[in-house]
Amino acid sequence: MRDRLRALDDAGMGKLCISADPYHQQFVPIACCRLAARVASELLGADRVQVRWRDWLAEGFDTAELDDEERGRLFGRYAESGRDRLNGRAAECLAPRLQRKNPAHFADTSCAEAILRSRHIHVDGTGRVMPGTCAGILLGRLSDRTSVRQLWESLAADHAARPIIGTLARAGPVGLMQLAESAGFVPFPQGYASKCHLCWEIRRRLVELGAFPDELGPAWMYEK
Repeated sequence: MRDRLRALDDAGMGKLCISADPYHQQFVPIACCRLAARVASELLGADRVQVRWRDWLAEGFDTAELDDEERGRLFGRYAESGRDRLNGRAAECLAPRLQRKNPAHFADTSCAEAILRSRHIHVDGTGRVMPGTCAGILLGRLSDRTSVRQLWESLAADHAARPIIGTLARAGPVGLMQLAESAGFVPFPQGYASKCHLCWEIRRRLVELGAFPDELGPAWMYEK
């Protein structure tokens, strides 16, 4: 662990982020997260170690030891805090345990901060770049000729003209819903657990129709 952290530090890593919550601890022993946080703090300094979330790191446990029903109830209670964005499997597994709201509840909530000023990104094996908190939205693709900085400069210059990213940045998921309704999207009558849940279901419907492949993908991510 020390060798790997030193290598990352030498490569220019600014901050190490460690995921710690009930969902990760179904698969990753919390002892590993605690060890990583302790060693990284010693090598890098505490100000360069971010833990999501420190209260769980201190008080949490391995949720793999719970049965499915116990774990589901814990996930639901934890998700009620509102710290999690309901994309992908989270939308499938957590939304049914949370209070639902009409889409109108999420009107006038843009996503410009999350998409255009994301503090971290995800890059897949083909170079596709996604915002760190919005799985399945494609900001662009890295290559030998396109760096992260260049991609971000391009995004700043032309995002408003992009149907998915521009709409979300301007009007959030409710604006995207209006775009999708013309493609046959019908809102759930029971409503949605959050604006991210609404956004995910809209995007999944668009992907099913093969719409906006330059901005929504990879397709397998949207499969149930």
